[in-house]
Amino acid sequence: DPRIPSGAATKIYSEWMRSAFDGWADWILVGEVDGKTAGSALWRVALPAEGENSPGVAYCDMVVVDPEFQGSGLGTALMSHGMGVARDVAGYLVGPVHVCNYSIQRTLQKVGYKIFGARQSFHKWLEPDAK
Repeated sequence: DPRIPSGAATKIYSEWMRSAFDGWADWILVGEVDGKTAGSALWRVALPAEGENSPGVAYCDMVVVDPEFQGSGLGTALMSHGMGVARDVAGYLVGPVHVCNYSIQRTLQKVGYKIFGARQSFHKWLEPDAK
């Protein structure tokens, strides 16, 4: 089965979020509804290794909306606000998205993103004690 197991995916995204709060992201937007955290978006400027080939680029690397609030427009609001912040640091935005993630593709298109290309991504899990 080529899919990432759901438990592993949860760990990966949790680590990604933790890393963002540890300084990897340049700005993090948090959406609240009635005092409850309902979603977030992780944004960054190009990393030094990327910047050489991508000057003036900002990335929205993750938008997450709690299932209870999906379809409410929160994802679109997080994207729109993040784009406003990005205007001060970048001239070009990139939103890397898996080919099969139609939900975020629709959100990106609502705020003006255009599909530029598509690629497949392959993952190989290595056992930590494999010899």
